[in-house]
Amino acid sequence: MELDDEEGKDSYLQKARKSKEIYGNTIDAKMAELVMTKEELKRARDSVTQSWLDSKPLIDELETLKAALASAKNRFSMSNVVISELELELETTSKSIRSKREDEHRAKKTIDETSQVLDQTREELESLKLVTDEKRRELSKRKQVQRLRKQTLRTLQLTVRAARIESEAFGESDAEALRQIKNLETDSSTVQLTHEEYYALTKRANEETSLANWRISVSLEQKQAAEASNKFALSRLKDLHSGRISSKRRTKMVKKFGDGHTIRDAEEDLDIRVEAQGSNRGMAFPKARAKLVAESNKGDPPQMRRSMSKKNLKLIKERKPSIFHLLKDVLFGN
Repeated sequence: MELDDEEGKDSYLQKARKSKEIYGNTIDAKMAELVMTKEELKRARDSVTQSWLDSKPLIDELETLKAALASAKNRFSMSNVVISELELELETTSKSIRSKREDEHRAKKTIDETSQVLDQTREELESLKLVTDEKRRELSKRKQVQRLRKQTLRTLQLTVRAARIESEAFGESDAEALRQIKNLETDSSTVQLTHEEYYALTKRANEETSLANWRISVSLEQKQAAEASNKFALSRLKDLHSGRISSKRRTKMVKKFGDGHTIRDAEEDLDIRVEAQGSNRGMAFPKARAKLVAESNKGDPPQMRRSMSKKNLKLIKERKPSIFHLLKDVLFGN
């Protein structure tokens, strides 16, 4: 058994020596291979370093090209965006231009229609202006005729008032004459008259009575005529206000009153005629009275003439102012 152990140890040792030899040879080979590999690695590293050094400008250029490419890509993308925006804006502009053209066409059409309406309105305004001017002239004529009518009415009213005042004055004169006659009749003093003087006084009294009666009748006729004219003027004025008088008739009235003059001249002529008529009426009776008194005084004695003159002066002083002077004061002032 020990032998087996020794044999086993020897075989182990042999194997260990063989393994050591083989391993030593292998290590040497590996070391040699490792040295070679190191040298190759060194050469490769030097080559790589040299290659890197040689390729560094290319790498920088490549980076530059990459940056330029990226910038170009960005510009291209931005250009695409800008082109899209420009295309959208161009489309919007085209739509706006079409819309503006349509609006311009509609505006032109509206302007043409408005021009036609304005022309028609201008013609209507011209015709209305003509009608308005005609109405204004007609209204002016109406106002002139109305003013003339009012003045005529006022004149007629003043004439009626004058006739009324004159009638009252005549009545007071008659009453005063009757009072004087009554005083003379009741006077107990004796007056001696000749037959000729008595005849002259009787004739004179009769003439005075007839003259007074005639003046009263004339005044009443004038009063009636003035009242009739007043009523007629009032009716015509009322018709003028109510518009029942036609324009043609008013034109005839204006021509009738104007007679080649203006309405203002017609009013002035009417004032002059009224004043002249009033003056003539005021002077008619005193002349006749003076004539009758002069004729009756021819046969009177001087004392009787002086007595009658004093009585006449007394009657004249007590008598009211002439109605025509009052009319003149009212119409034309002081």
